[in-house]
Amino acid sequence: VSFSYKTVGDRPGIVMLLQFSQVINTRTLNPLAFTLQSVANNATAGSRVFALTSGIFTTTLTSVLQFNITDADYAAITANSPLATNANTTFISVLGGAVQDILNYSLVAIPTTRALPVTEYFVDIIPPVLQSFTLNRNLNVLVITFSKVVKLSTYNASQFTLQSNFNGTAAAYSLTGGSLSVQGM
Repeated sequence: VSFSYKTVGDRPGIVMLLQFSQVINTRTLNPLAFTLQSVANNATAGSRVFALTSGIFTTTLTSVLQFNITDADYAAITANSPLATNANTTFISVLGGAVQDILNYSLVAIPTTRALPVTEYFVDIIPPVLQSFTLNRNLNVLVITFSKVVKLSTYNASQFTLQSNFNGTAAAYSLTGGSLSVQGM
């Protein structure tokens, strides 16, 4: 098995391409058997791991499988830094029997202590975009929605300004602080 961590639209890592030495029968594929790791040996101190919870693929017989990672898994992987942040932190381990070839032979396991490194990794160069916001003045809550997962540690309240109109010529107030909470992961 070899694998690539690729981009769909503005979301790097949402697709894994898995290349097998034999034609596989995807009807036998178990997405739960695949685990991403930040190092080749997950017994290493500080290593990060994430076992996929599901995934989507379309072909039935192939030697190269495009495995689409779900939005929930993508958000969890992104939040699990330094997992899959570059080629040096992207490895995969696979349970034995995760898939079978067309002769019903099971895939040989790739153990968590000798995970396979990524062969191609595509870097995320697309910045997040503010998609929408809601302001509840009764509860003093501002909800900000971005186009992709963002790091809470980079939040800077003073970079956000509320304005009374779209061109900024009227009243404006720059935020000075507040508490953060995460929604939608």
